Amino acid sequence: MPQQRFRFRELLTKMEKCNESLRAIGNNENSIEQQLNELQTNLRDIVVFIQK
Repeated sequence: MPQQRFRFRELLTKMEKCNESLRAIGNNENSIEQQLNELQTNLRDIVVFIQK
C-alpha cells in the first residue's frame, strides 16, 4: 500500500510539473505540443493506476 501512495504522488508531481511548464512556455508551438503529449501520457498513467 505505501508503494501505491508513493507512485500516485509521483504521478501527480509529474502532472504539476507539466502544468508549470505549459504556463511558462508561452507561444512556442513545438514546446506546447511536446508538453501536451507529456501531459496526455501522465494522465493516461494516472487513469491506469486508479483502475488497478
